[in-house]
Amino acid sequence: DPMMMQERWFYAHPNQKVIAEQVETFGISKLLATILVARNIGNGVHEDIQDFITPPQSLVRDYTHLSQEKELQAAFKRVKQAIANKDSVLINGDPDADGISGTTVLVAGLRELGLDVHYDFPIRSKEGHGIQPRIIENATKLGCNLIISADCGSKDIETIEYATEQEIDVIITDHHVLGKTWPKALAMINPHTIKERNPMHSLSGSVVCLKFIIALFDYLNKEINESLFNFIIGI
Repeated sequence: DPMMMQERWFYAHPNQKVIAEQVETFGISKLLATILVARNIGNGVHEDIQDFITPPQSLVRDYTHLSQEKELQAAFKRVKQAIANKDSVLINGDPDADGISGTTVLVAGLRELGLDVHYDFPIRSKEGHGIQPRIIENATKLGCNLIISADCGSKDIETIEYATEQEIDVIITDHHVLGKTWPKALAMINPHTIKERNPMHSLSGSVVCLKFIIALFDYLNKEINESLFNFIIGI
């Protein structure tokens, strides 16, 4: 790939002794241990490394600092309204592994709540990333008046304005760093809405989706059934 050849690559040289120690201590493959050491996962703290390898359910279910409280409440209320009104919802996912996984989580979770959920992705070679005018138009054709993004949307000011003009509400779920100007979405579910540094800033987009679904079920006083929970955390 010519584009890849233009990139500047830096090769990590992780400590082989530490890698061997982690393989022995945690019973993991050399490849996984190499990644953990190269990325300094857990900073050498035994408990933190173990939590990364096998996160306790309490950590998986924790959504503290997922987003500003007002943003969470706005999103929860809109989804509750959608359930009551039997609205159709369209998920606009990012066309990469993170966005596709996040879309799957949102679709599974929202369908469990009884919503009619559709999904679409940008054509990466033609449209790139983010919320697309074509997908907004598709939402209109499908009769969807709510779009929820997965792993994108935090900087899509113009397309979200277009969605609003089409009388479609937009809830963003994303993990990318925010710009100075936020798009005028109904709600922004993004850990970076909280400026103080916290562990949520390191979440992937798909895990933001996961924690949003967990928080949503809590807000609605509904229990995520075991099969659904195991499915979405296994994605």
